[in-house]
This record gives sequence, structure tokens and C-alpha cells, in this order.
Amino acid sequence: MRYYAVFDTNVLVSSLLTKQTDTATARVVDAISAGDIIPLYNQEVLDEYYDVLHRAKFSFSEERIRNILLMIRQFGLAVNPSPTGEILVWMIWFFTK
Repeated sequence: MRYYAVFDTNVLVSSLLTKQTDTATARVVDAISAGDIIPLYNQEVLDEYYDVLHRAKFSFSEERIRNILLMIRQFGLAVNPSPTGEILVWMIWFFTK
């Protein structure tokens, strides 16, 4: 089953900070490249990812930032959001099983 999700920036930060491959955030990123999760994004979301990942306190290399943003564009789906009134549920439970 495929899941569609907008990723909180903290998920990407945590996935880049961790040195372990079995953490929930690392598994989320792996699920993107495996096609199990389709990231939803628009330019505003990409801009936030870019700005936060470039903060000096993280010291992420330009290559790592470029790779994760490229992966989101490559495997994700660009959307133009509009209010629906729907309540969305956070999917962290999928990766804690």
C-alpha cells in the first residue's frame, strides 16, 4: 500500500542527524525511495525545507541537502493545496510497528 504525506521539516532534520538506519525518521526517508510513501510538496514546502536544512546549527553538507530535496521532487507529487475541511492523521504509527 502506498501512502501520501507532507513531511514535517523536523522529520527530514532528524533523518539527516541520525547515524542509525532503524530509527523512525530514517525509515521514513527509506520508504520514500522505495516508493512506499509519496511525498506531497509545493514550492512553499520546498522553500521551508531548504531554509531549515541550511541553518548553520545543523552543518549539513550541500550535497546531503541537495540529495534529500531531489529525492522528494523525484519520488514526490507536486500539489496545489486548497482547504478541504478534512482532518488529517499523523502517520508515525506506520513506522513504530
